[in-house]
Amino acid sequence: MLVQSDDIFDFENEKYKEEFMRRKKLSMKVVAAILAAATFMSTYPTAAFAVTKSQVAADGVNNATTHVESDDEWNSYDVTVGVTVEDG
Repeated sequence: MLVQSDDIFDFENEKYKEEFMRRKKLSMKVVAAILAAATFMSTYPTAAFAVTKSQVAADGVNNATTHVESDDEWNSYDVTVGVTVEDG
């Protein structure tokens, strides 16, 4: 035997039942809208965030160096990172 949602809540007044059902329907619409937005954003192409023709990365080599201090048993060290852009 399936239990109806009306059987779970014993509403003494029809007004409270209508208000409960209205809120339940509204919350289900909000959840559906959030899921639809999440689904849409998950299919959004990541190429839309890439560099476009009006924002071309300049050709060349870009280097950056930073120093890392260590308080543990490790010694302090430098980290150098280089990025080469061709046909930017």
